[in-house]
Amino acid sequence: MSISFCKRLSILLLLPSLLFVGCGKSAPDKKQTSKADVETSQTKPVAVAAVGDLEGVYVFNRWNNTSIAWFHVVPDGKGGWQTAELSDTHITTGEIRTHKNLFLWGVRAAAGNNTKDKSPMSILGWQPSAAYPGTWDMLGFSDEETNTDWPKDLSIYEKNTLELPTTLLQFKDNRLVQFLLNANPKPGSEIEATIAENLVTTARAMVAEHEDEPQYRVLLLHALTQGKRWPELRAELDAQKTLYENNRSLTHAYRVAQLRWESAQPTEAGRNAAIFLAGVLKKDFAGQMAAMPEFQKYDQYRSVAANAAPVMEEFLKIQVLAKTTGMTSILLLVSGDQKAALEVAAGNYALGQCMSQGIGGNIESLIGIALRAIAAHSLKIIALNAGESVEDMDAIREKVEALNKREFPYSSKSGSYYEPQGVYPELAGKSRFFNSEIDKELEVRHLVANAQFQLVRMGAVMRRTQLANGGALPDTTDALKPLFPGGLPNDPFTSNSLLLRPIDDGMVCYSVGPDKADGKALAEYDSTNGSTSAGDVIARIPRVREFPFPSKGIKASTRAEFLQQMPNGLPRDFFADKRARQLTITDTTPVFVYSFGPDCDESARTRNDANPENHGTATMQPNWFSSDTRPPDVVYDPTNGVTSKGDLFIAIPPSIKK
Repeated sequence: MSISFCKRLSILLLLPSLLFVGCGKSAPDKKQTSKADVETSQTKPVAVAAVGDLEGVYVFNRWNNTSIAWFHVVPDGKGGWQTAELSDTHITTGEIRTHKNLFLWGVRAAAGNNTKDKSPMSILGWQPSAAYPGTWDMLGFSDEETNTDWPKDLSIYEKNTLELPTTLLQFKDNRLVQFLLNANPKPGSEIEATIAENLVTTARAMVAEHEDEPQYRVLLLHALTQGKRWPELRAELDAQKTLYENNRSLTHAYRVAQLRWESAQPTEAGRNAAIFLAGVLKKDFAGQMAAMPEFQKYDQYRSVAANAAPVMEEFLKIQVLAKTTGMTSILLLVSGDQKAALEVAAGNYALGQCMSQGIGGNIESLIGIALRAIAAHSLKIIALNAGESVEDMDAIREKVEALNKREFPYSSKSGSYYEPQGVYPELAGKSRFFNSEIDKELEVRHLVANAQFQLVRMGAVMRRTQLANGGALPDTTDALKPLFPGGLPNDPFTSNSLLLRPIDDGMVCYSVGPDKADGKALAEYDSTNGSTSAGDVIARIPRVREFPFPSKGIKASTRAEFLQQMPNGLPRDFFADKRARQLTITDTTPVFVYSFGPDCDESARTRNDANPENHGTATMQPNWFSSDTRPPDVVYDPTNGVTSKGDLFIAIPPSIKK
């Protein structure tokens, strides 16, 4: 959840002087702080500044915020201090509450002032930076909800293994309050050109007048960004690169400005999928599905651009959108609109591709990979079941091959300013927010998603070859080579071609999976057993289509009549409680096909789950024909809430009596 700065909050601190906890990273020539020293320092704070030194404007910097939080500290008239909110300009991942609370509670914790209105989290201490005047380093905080301190042993800081590089910058120029109020318009509004010009002029003047206080350069970055002065911002970043990279207190602002400059390029060129997605998430369900194919036109995802949705906060919405799109593609196949089914599934996969290559860091990449896996499932069903002719399969292959041109090799972001290690090299391998294990996990998931997609390519070609050959599936890869002029799809885990072998009812194509051992497709890879667990990534290709979707759609007056045409039932429901449960076919008139929808209310509804007799060919999934004697009555609409009540469904036209 994002932290709202919309409510003004004044915290009165009745302190005779500014006190900080003197327990953090010691100077190199001092002895290591013991646990006893830490406990003593928390109960006997050390004064490090006079009261008058506290007044000013502050910026709170953390590497995993994508913009900057400002607040104003002023005397409260009672010998203490209060804060005045200046702007809500930051996006946070939610680990820390209100930034100004943290600052003032750091003072409170140092003074041992245990009042009843304690913040859920309070600072254990700030340490004035010896290297950068006007800057403090955050030493840690305590979580009073769980009664635990973080980190347990503050001597960790003496080893330079900061988990959350965090700094507090102080500004005393009396022009700054009005500057910030002008520089941060209301969300969704633009800064007027004259104000933007004045901001840049004022920022440059303050930088010149405070030449010995490099933190004022942060204001220039802020002004250039808010005014969309991209060439000037690029020039500033290049000219002062050494300063920004070597001055710890400025590194975060440098990273934010870099990200926003990179975001501006595809945004202004109309190629930023994040901007388009932010609009799609506000639409009703019909509007969302109509928009999904459009993602194929985008090739960038820059979530830190102005007006773009913060990816962490929107994760649930994005994941639900991907799953509802996957279910919609299947319902479109049932209704006979294969072209539309292919387009929404392709748009779904294209969005995942964009996000996987975004600049939002590892979290954004993981979300993109999850979307690709969801979409690849739908594309595989289409490739193996939707085509009734060579022409149908050529259309499917054309779309799949276009998506393949957008595929990309794995590239770690850990060494760049996308992730903390890039701007704080001392974190390498030590921070819980970045280590080599996270990098390995990302790479494995990326390769699995790519393997699933390459299997879609192989499946589409095998089905086309079968139709061209009068019904015989190819049993070797030699027959497929003419349709892959650039070479057969490779197994991402070996760089060799994907493997193919016969099974009782057809063929199976597979990747050896993350363990890189050829398991002959006898056991399917399941990431819940471990990222590098045994098992192959598999696509079974039966001689007879598992789900023979007719090109003109299914027409049935009864459920039994429906199952005569679809003897294996339908693909699984993404929103069912039971993992293998299929889309529900109602025993009603008319017949409905539906998914439980994002409210996942399977357990709350009466169901007849008895498996009927096997109606025909062997299914590739558990034989679970979901039935219901009641029609769905509430249409899912995301504008009522992303997991609001409602189902995804279509009514089946009655069969035509001869």
